[in-house]
Amino acid sequence: VDARAHRITSLHLDGSAVFDSDVIALAQLLRSPACTLVHISLQHNYISPTGGDALKKAVKYNTRLRTVDLSNNQWMGLPDFEPSGAEVLRVIRERLDNNSRGVSNLSAMKRLVGP
Repeated sequence: VDARAHRITSLHLDGSAVFDSDVIALAQLLRSPACTLVHISLQHNYISPTGGDALKKAVKYNTRLRTVDLSNNQWMGLPDFEPSGAEVLRVIRERLDNNSRGVSNLSAMKRLVGP
């Protein structure tokens, strides 16, 4: 990954024909400790719960990210996420909220699982 990409704080790819494979690649970037992205907008693309799950896992490790907009994504002609994606979106929102409050998602997981 080019070091210059780590200096970007906002990424807007609305209506850019982004698919799950693209989001999976983006999720790899988000897991890098050097990534400085704070806001991502991926509205009006073709992201399914599979891509959402990759973002969910990346946000677990990325403490800088504050907003991810996945509204109006379509997969196979269905508006927004199918019901299986609702839980993915809920976890992403919860993790972003933790980031905004300065709470590590990793320490939050440890509290849920126990020692």
